[in-house]
Amino acid sequence: MKIAKIGIILLCCCMILALIGCNDTSKDSLPEEARLLVETYMNAFMVSTKDSAQYAYFRNEEIREAYCDAATILIDYRIEKIEKINKNLYALTVLNKTNMTEDAYLKVYNFVGFIDGQWYFINGVGNIPESISENLNKEAYSYRTAQQ
Repeated sequence: MKIAKIGIILLCCCMILALIGCNDTSKDSLPEEARLLVETYMNAFMVSTKDSAQYAYFRNEEIREAYCDAATILIDYRIEKIEKINKNLYALTVLNKTNMTEDAYLKVYNFVGFIDGQWYFINGVGNIPESISENLNKEAYSYRTAQQ
């Protein structure tokens, strides 16, 4: 009888662990290549915007140049949330601390997109190309909407 009780308890523990292991977290995690890109981009942003720009997608050259000319340096960051928009686009809610924000963390919306066979870091919803915008609710990542 004692062995049966221990067996039932062990079986219940195994079932609980199996259920936890089967939990689909793919929506909340990035593909490995995209995760490495985010890490590389953030490390480059700690050096300069010009260094990080090589890993980013911009909708035009004027925006790229303005970004490169910015004097912002990343000090620290925390990824608060990852959302899968579609197979080619992920939204990141990031808390950034920069030389411009001093000791405060600023919440920003960034994206990782698979464009022309390559992953890119995308600053802001306005830089996302239409070709990967399926299921994207741009209002959800608008700073005006988020602040209200």
